Amino acid sequence: MVTTSAYHRPDDAGGADSGDAGADQPPATAGCDESDHVLRGQLGEQRTVQVQPNGRFYRALTAGTHTVCLAGPADANFDLALQHWDGQRWQTVASSAGPDAEEQLTFDGDAGFYRVGVVASEGAGNYLVGLSFTSR
Repeated sequence: MVTTSAYHRPDDAGGADSGDAGADQPPATAGCDESDHVLRGQLGEQRTVQVQPNGRFYRALTAGTHTVCLAGPADANFDLALQHWDGQRWQTVASSAGPDAEEQLTFDGDAGFYRVGVVASEGAGNYLVGLSFTSR
């Protein structure tokens, strides 16, 4: 369970299992090093998507700023999307789609349920996602 009072993940599990422990782990970027929560995952092929945290979502108990970063393999192009549940469906509220596997986004939003999508635009491999939340 996430311990910050303004940030709640509804499951007790950690991030997605990345397969072989220590195998080809990407280095954390400076932004990910400072994240409140770091999750691991693996994308197996181009055009696949993985939802974090752990295939689920998290809850922001108050309005505030969501900061998400991604560190992936040097030979891949992974992208990020932050989505908010509007009561009927997931809506993308922020995204980052640069030319490599290092991305960062920031979004100022209301309380509610959020999730992060990691997309393999090109390549495959292990990645780290850093999540932070600051209440307003």
